[in-house]
This record gives sequence, structure tokens and C-alpha cells, in this order.
Amino acid sequence: MPVVLAGMIVWLNGTFGVGKTTTSRLLTELLPDARIFDSETVGSMLRPVLASVPVADFQDHPPWRALVVKTAAQILGYVGGTLVVPQSVLVRAYWTELRDGLAKSRIPLRHFVLHADPLTLAARIDTPRAPASDAGGTTTSPRTPTPSPGCARKARSSRRRTSPPTRWRGGSRPQ
Repeated sequence: MPVVLAGMIVWLNGTFGVGKTTTSRLLTELLPDARIFDSETVGSMLRPVLASVPVADFQDHPPWRALVVKTAAQILGYVGGTLVVPQSVLVRAYWTELRDGLAKSRIPLRHFVLHADPLTLAARIDTPRAPASDAGGTTTSPRTPTPSPGCARKARSSRRRTSPPTRWRGGSRPQ
């Protein structure tokens, strides 16, 4: 019989610079037993291990998606509460895989797509940001921008995909 976890995930999706990190910090202050789960750290862990597999984004590694689900399940099974995940997932198939994995793990999910108009995003992306500081006082640098379609700047990547995944281009967002 599967274990029902006492907890849930609030996933904040959206383009770079839209306010996911700020919103996640504010949510964790308001929600009892809430903590931020930065799924990018899973990608950082995989980067050196999978360095021989060229990808443009750590999300392109299937183990990243599976490990995010498993890590979230382990954390919620251990401490419960709410995990707030500030992570852009722009590839529909990747979002479906994450959503279905969380559902199979019986983790309730609330998904929000934060949105800002392209001009506001372009202005924010062009404005230098100070590195974010985590709770331990260490400094992390911001990710490479991934602006929404219509923004003034395009994301830069040092490697090219051989066959790019389908990314959302306006219209409906994932459920």
C-alpha cells in the first residue's frame, strides 16, 4: 500500500526575472511548515557526473526530472509541510513527466505560472542583479536568462541541441 505524504508542492513556473525566487521567499514566510526546494541544485549535482552528455540545460537530462520527483517525495516524507519550487519548466513534455511523477508519488501539486509583460521582463533582464544569498550566507549567481518569447534578449547557450524539445510559444500553459 503506497504511503500518503503529509505535504504538498507549490510550483512557481515562469520565465527568468518574473519573480519566482522573491515569491517563493514570501510564500515560505506565510505558509506554516513551508520550505524552498531549489530543484536547480539537483541539476548542479548532475552536471559533473553527466559532463560527457552534452545538453543545453540540465532539465534535458532525464535523471534530473526523476530525481526532482524522488527528492521531493523523500523530503516531504521526512518533514511534511509544503515545498515551494521556484523553477521554470518550459518544455511541455518535461512538465508532464514531473507532474505525472508527483501524482504517482501521491504528492498534491499546485502549479502557478508567473507572468510579466515582455517590456517589463526585458528591462529587468538588462538590469544587473546582485547575486542571491541563501540562508547560510553563501552567495550564488543568477542563472542564464531565459526570457519569454517577445523579450528583447534571447537566452544564450554554449552548446546546441541536436533536436530541440518543443517549448511553449504562447497559448495555453501546462495544467
